[in-house]
Amino acid sequence: MGDFEDVFGAGADAVDIIDGYNRQYLRASNREKANWWGTATEDELEAAEQQDEVDAWRASMASRGYSKGPQFSSYDELSEWDRGNNRPHVRRRTSYGFEVFFTDGNSSAPKEELSKLREKASNNTSDDEIPF
Repeated sequence: MGDFEDVFGAGADAVDIIDGYNRQYLRASNREKANWWGTATEDELEAAEQQDEVDAWRASMASRGYSKGPQFSSYDELSEWDRGNNRPHVRRRTSYGFEVFFTDGNSSAPKEELSKLREKASNNTSDDEIPF
């Protein structure tokens, strides 16, 4: 423990310090995570920023009570599905294709998936307050 105590001081709680770093990483945006070590390229940073935007959109849809629908890898697949779909919905292009959320309030997604999205929406608030 000599090196650890040199950095963090004698009597430092290693578990608490590691948990703190873990919480910090989990709260970080995709852009921050991509550049965690300061070596991300501009393309990696742009992709991470786009993912942050999609995550925010998903969280927004879940917070409105919309249920997650199917995902499609191409516009042709989405168009084919859309011809037979009667449920009101919103859709968005993502890096993986197209995502759909149903806006009619009928939940077709598993409860755990919706609660996960809602939790992420509530955790996306700015935390500028000092914790003490």
